[in-house]
Amino acid sequence: KQVYVNDTVRSIVSQLKAAYIEIGGSMDDKQSYADILASFAQLGIEYPPWETIPKTKIQSSDYHYWGKDEYWANTLETLYFGKGDCEDSSAVACALFIAAGFKTAMVGGPGHVMSSVSLDSFEERDTPKYGVIMTSFDVAVSTSARYVSDPTVTYYGVETIKGQTPVGYLMKGQLKYINADSDTAARRPQGLSGYYSVDQGEVEGIH
Repeated sequence: KQVYVNDTVRSIVSQLKAAYIEIGGSMDDKQSYADILASFAQLGIEYPPWETIPKTKIQSSDYHYWGKDEYWANTLETLYFGKGDCEDSSAVACALFIAAGFKTAMVGGPGHVMSSVSLDSFEERDTPKYGVIMTSFDVAVSTSARYVSDPTVTYYGVETIKGQTPVGYLMKGQLKYINADSDTAARRPQGLSGYYSVDQGEVEGIH
């Protein structure tokens, strides 16, 4: 189990909701509200340092805190340290989305994990205002993916380790593997690439 929702997570969501309303946000604008929730994971969870594991040549972002080359921290562990790599900050985003009433999914790509959120409608953002990094991003929607564990739900991708980027966009390099019509995905299939729905308390299929 990696994604947990408890009173701590609900308190964070309550404070983010209050801040969103205070700056004039409308609860009818679910996409902007999701942006605010995602920003906590994007800006509040620091990526840990990469270290070489002693007596090996293995580089790990998990070794510093967990003493292992790979460790999927649960939501509460990540919040406690305030640090975590891609799957950890993505799990935090998923927990926040669940606590706020959204359906959510983890997104698997080659060597990377992202989050996503279900929206009834989506408006493309003015991406240049987010900075030059957005030139390497594109719209990410589960209806274009080659695998979705629950195809009845439409998810929009959320990157959590590249600073404050808008909901609905993932890196183009990942989309080459995630999207069904990608020539790269057809030539080099990645078994975990796709959207995996998250229920409170567990992640299905991504481990």
